[in-house]
Amino acid sequence: MNIHTAQIAPAFKEFGAPPPARTKTPPPPARSPKVDPIAAAAIETAPEFNSLINEVHALKRRVLVLAGKPEGGAIRAQQVEADFRNIVTAIRFGTPFIQCPKGPSCAKACVLCKGRQWLVKEESERIPKATC
Repeated sequence: MNIHTAQIAPAFKEFGAPPPARTKTPPPPARSPKVDPIAAAAIETAPEFNSLINEVHALKRRVLVLAGKPEGGAIRAQQVEADFRNIVTAIRFGTPFIQCPKGPSCAKACVLCKGRQWLVKEESERIPKATC
């Protein structure tokens, strides 16, 4: 018998064995929202939107290089930049981002997604926290 057992043994006799070690019960799994196939398919196209934005930027650079050459002198570079910026903004604001929190079966009268089943990033940032 080692010294540790010799000191604890009398306590066990007096108070009984220590209770078994408590194991933590895992928290209940979070309730996962139903995934709407329409929204999921739309959100999966987001990389295509980003690729298109990259192509627009590349085209803008090519036009501006041409505008910097003598033969491109009639190109209004500031107007070209503004127009390309508007195109990129329109594409970015149309990129699917998340499923509508009121989904998966939103009606056309849904004030958040207007029946699309998904929201763009800017729309998702304006959702009141109580809605989610």
